[in-house]
Amino acid sequence: LSLRGDYDHQITIQPLICEKTGNILLWNGEIFSSDLIKININENDSAKLFEKLNETDNIYKVFESIKGPYAFVFYEKKSNNIFFSRDRFGRRSLLINVSSNNDNKFNSNDIQYCLTL
Repeated sequence: LSLRGDYDHQITIQPLICEKTGNILLWNGEIFSSDLIKININENDSAKLFEKLNETDNIYKVFESIKGPYAFVFYEKKSNNIFFSRDRFGRRSLLINVSSNNDNKFNSNDIQYCLTL
């Protein structure tokens, strides 16, 4: 896993939690390019993505704009929704395990399985 950012100042620790919005992001990916997220060479793509997610009303559009491998879990507090996905080619793992005792806990690596939940 490669890390991008200014190593002299700060390493971005996950999960990223926004005190203002209450949103939470877990990100395993690399943003090669995006029409909506501008990242300089010394900036961390996780932090820049989280900034954009905290200011947007269209989470889907943000993720659609990303070119590069990724898997993520994003909790948006105002809607009380959890969003999760991986890139189209599945280059990052996102595993699922539905608990047998119906406690609504799961994780996934297969979108077809999630669609059947």
